[in-house]
Parts: sequence; C-alpha cells; structure tokens
Amino acid sequence: MGSHALYQGGGNAMSKSTAARFADNLRRARMRSGLSQTQLARAAGISHSEIYRLEAGTREPRLGTLLNLGSAMGIDGADLLAGLGDPRSSSE
Repeated sequence: MGSHALYQGGGNAMSKSTAARFADNLRRARMRSGLSQTQLARAAGISHSEIYRLEAGTREPRLGTLLNLGSAMGIDGADLLAGLGDPRSSSE
C-alpha cells in the first residue's frame, strides 16, 4: 500500500532501503562465488529474471528462494540477510 512496499507476497514487505541492502548482499555473494546471474539462477532453481529483480532490489525473496540461493553459492542463506533489520547493527 505505502510507497515503501516493494512486494506484497504475504507478511511484511521490505522497505526500499532494506531491499537495496539485501540486493547488495546477494550481488556481492554471487560475485564472490564466481557465478553469473544465469549460473546462479540455474543452480538455485529459479529464473534469471528473478535473480535480476532480487539484485535490483525490486523483489523480496521467499524463504525457500533464500535457502536455495545460499545453497547454490555454498553459504548459509541467512548470510544474505546480514545487517538487515538487526537493531544491534545500528548501535555500532
């Protein structure tokens, strides 16, 4: 509804700044893994356009997608959420 909502897939939507931070985390992890967007999409079992939207910050990942992305890159999917909405990180 509000201007901050990006994707209303059930539950709360990410704000634009949170989506941008997630997109940054995903892009960095993918590059560290040495994968192209297409390679990551294949390995995670999702479409290339989904990877593109996630990295552009216009789509919020579902839990299964998050886990598949992490697995495809050999990391814990929770690592992609680093620094998002953690009140402890803002006090540093």
